[in-house]
Amino acid sequence: MLEYLTLTAGIVAHCDMQAPNVEEILSEHSKYHRVKGIRQLLDYHPKRKSLQQAQHDNFLTDPAWQRGIALLEKHNFSFDLHIVSYQMERASQVIRMNPNVQFIVDHNGLPVDRDEEGVKLWKEGMKQLSQHANVAVKLSGMAMIDCQWNSDNVRPFLTYNIEMFGPERCMFASNFPVDKINADYASLLDAVKKSIAHLPAQAQASILANTAERVYKL
Repeated sequence: MLEYLTLTAGIVAHCDMQAPNVEEILSEHSKYHRVKGIRQLLDYHPKRKSLQQAQHDNFLTDPAWQRGIALLEKHNFSFDLHIVSYQMERASQVIRMNPNVQFIVDHNGLPVDRDEEGVKLWKEGMKQLSQHANVAVKLSGMAMIDCQWNSDNVRPFLTYNIEMFGPERCMFASNFPVDKINADYASLLDAVKKSIAHLPAQAQASILANTAERVYKL
């Protein structure tokens, strides 16, 4: 464990933001300088049980949970949003209530519904989230979402997010070891590199390293 910690620049820890002792949990996390942010799995797809990792779909509108999120600013923690398209409008309201908290949308916003209606809903949701200056997005989770993935069929989603958020708010992430089920690290990185090859060197550097360093205060 100590060996892995020496290689870890930052940790995104878990916390139930609705817990009665959320303040105590966040205070404990803040004792460790490598803890940079918090993630709680919130994804709850109304039609896909595999994307119902949350116990229910009411966290984003729950007053107790919202009070927990408001405490992140005090501890200078970011929050990773692990949500699906159906939840993005409600997430946007939470973000609006916390302008001084850095939010990061996980895994390209989980574009799991690839029919016309599903892609449209995803695009609308990501566009809405991108309008908040305190939101960034991880270009990740490509192999987890689609076991038949390749650099061509993920490019439209990567490109759209880069257009909406700009390179300075996009970051490559591997999602290992989960993505390892359907891909190796080199292939995932190569897919992103191919999608950004046309961008200026500075923009590519932002996506591949600088955005993550800045957002997570590494």
